[in-house]
Amino acid sequence: MDYDEISQDGLVRLSTGTVHKIANRDLLAGEEVLRVIRHGGTLNRTVRYSLTCRDVWRVARKVAD
Repeated sequence: MDYDEISQDGLVRLSTGTVHKIANRDLLAGEEVLRVIRHGGTLNRTVRYSLTCRDVWRVARKVAD
């Protein structure tokens, strides 16, 4: 699915058919995104990147113990 369907009450319907509340909607930005969140509609998905940082030394030490 290349898009998300958002209802007027801030719920998103996933491709599996399940419906979920958007937990962090107060952190969203962008005029179009906010309009769709408030009034319902469709948002096209785009590429996004995620970065995770870990303290590898601490994790490796726990595994060795």
